[in-house]
Amino acid sequence: MFEQQANMAVRQIVSLTGVRFVAAFWVVMFHIQGELTKLIPGITPLKPLFDQGHFAVPFFFILSGYILSHTYFGQYKFRDHPRFILNRVARIWPVHFATLMLLIVYVIAAKQMDIHIDMGNYDFSMIIAELFMLRGWTSDLLLWNYPAWSIHAEFFAYLFIFPLCHILFGLRWNISMLISIPFLLLAVHGLDWHNGLQGCIFDIMLPFIAGSGIYALKRTKSTSHASFATYIAVGGIFFALSNNHFYSKSLLFVCFGLLIYGLSHEQGKIHNMLRNKYICYGGKVSYSLYMTHGLVHILYFFIYPQLPLTNMYIKYLAAILFVAAIAVIAIGFYHLVEEPSHRQLKPSRRHLNGKSP
Repeated sequence: MFEQQANMAVRQIVSLTGVRFVAAFWVVMFHIQGELTKLIPGITPLKPLFDQGHFAVPFFFILSGYILSHTYFGQYKFRDHPRFILNRVARIWPVHFATLMLLIVYVIAAKQMDIHIDMGNYDFSMIIAELFMLRGWTSDLLLWNYPAWSIHAEFFAYLFIFPLCHILFGLRWNISMLISIPFLLLAVHGLDWHNGLQGCIFDIMLPFIAGSGIYALKRTKSTSHASFATYIAVGGIFFALSNNHFYSKSLLFVCFGLLIYGLSHEQGKIHNMLRNKYICYGGKVSYSLYMTHGLVHILYFFIYPQLPLTNMYIKYLAAILFVAAIAVIAIGFYHLVEEPSHRQLKPSRRHLNGKSP
């Protein structure tokens, strides 16, 4: 019976893999939209949507809480927590290490060649804390590979929040509490309760717990009408993004949670769209995409002044090459760094089940 539960827990939910690509694409567009709209003015009407791409990060935090609970709750024991951490570090650290090393080479080469760069973005006194994903715990500065602050938050969640969630949602809750707790946490997070507090740990705390709670809700109470919840969530997301009321962020985060809950049932047209093999492949590559697009962005700022942007066709070509470089480098990192490193470094599942080889 235990083995059946463990096997069920690690089954991939393909639409949640696909939605990772959508969220990663949204973040990338948030970061590069300024450059793209200069090259392709025709996409300017999409700028209000791209401007809000930073909201994809709390979506990832909710999704992370859900997926890790889905994957590990059936087999996790506190005595195996170090192995759980090793497994997660094997997934996120190699790409982080590789991107950081490339940036160190870039900074040293720029100094040797007398190329001006803003050294305020590359603080060598913080390099050890950056390397071990600790700096963001107490700082809001975006240093080195600027998207990497969120994996500092993820690392904190792996260490401290995940075991708390395992205890919390291992208790017996009545269904009304399971429904209300995660969505109430998301609503509170939308009120910016942590404004003024330094460090990324406050950005992930409530969304991650909420994601874990949504998994506990799904495990306890499935529904045959989940596709309806998905449609409501998508409608609510667009409504929240297009309005600037005091409750808009709370509504947005609640709808993020509802979307994940709905998609986890693997029903409906939105689920079918997100399970497309190309979108799912994008979801698999999404972590490398998220972690490497900043490198291409930095390189673009170096190359842009040299480009002969004399007419519309050259601008379009530059935009295509810019986006293509982001995609190719992400795919390369996924196949050459992320996946091989994860296979080599992760503990075996037998270890995670508390069994010796």
